[in-house]
Amino acid sequence: MIWFRALALALLLIGCGKDNLAPVPAFISIQEVQFQSASGQGTEHQLISEVWIYSDSQLIGAYPVPSLVPLLGGPSVRLDIFPGIRENGQAASPTIYSMLTPWSTTVSVEPASTISLTPLFRYRGDLRFPLVEDFESSNLFREDLDGDTLTRFEVVGEPAIEGKSARAMLTSGHPLFEVASNFPLSNLPDNGSLVYLEMEYASETNLAVGLKTEDGNKTYKLLLFANDLVPQKIYVNFTAEIEAAKAKDLRITFLSTYDQTAGKPEQLVILDNIKLLHFRS
Repeated sequence: MIWFRALALALLLIGCGKDNLAPVPAFISIQEVQFQSASGQGTEHQLISEVWIYSDSQLIGAYPVPSLVPLLGGPSVRLDIFPGIRENGQAASPTIYSMLTPWSTTVSVEPASTISLTPLFRYRGDLRFPLVEDFESSNLFREDLDGDTLTRFEVVGEPAIEGKSARAMLTSGHPLFEVASNFPLSNLPDNGSLVYLEMEYASETNLAVGLKTEDGNKTYKLLLFANDLVPQKIYVNFTAEIEAAKAKDLRITFLSTYDQTAGKPEQLVILDNIKLLHFRS
């Protein structure tokens, strides 16, 4: 990060006469962010990939974590820092995650100084969590949709993502896995209000995530690619699908098939820390 600060200073000074020197910025250093959940809100695992920074209500920009960010103004400024995610697992879709509160502070701006900050994010107070499953003492995903009793979720402690996780195994003899949540989710907002599914997965084959209505119609929103059992946090935006369904009762579904080309006779699918959350109506 030292080279970044030196380069920024040099660029600001190049081309400026001694009677017209550019202002020298301070720098915000954000090396990590923190997240804190309350009771009933599940895991504190989050994947905040960017921070969106406002200085006195003016957008400075969106920066990856970690970053060193130039800051002008002063002698003091108010910073509002919003958490950013990659929605639906798409690297090209950075967005502010509106389900978390921004973090704010006021800082003194001294030219060429470095201000170290560690933003702390929490869930907004006006959210509902109709489903939270961490598989520590329950398994809310047991509705078998594939007709094969050998392809189902088992709660295991190893391999697991955090504590205990749900694991399914696919083989050439049992190549299809499809499961839904045990109970329908009622009174989800169908007026365009944001609805997100947070989850963590580790899989040796592709995994689809979707919704099922009580009359049996299924819509698969997102295909997650095999990641060699490296745990990954995903944020699925189900707002449009729930608005289109206009259904009072929906179930979350997962679908996976055995990959004949993977060269692995047994292929695992592991899920953990599943949350559905939306704003209170």
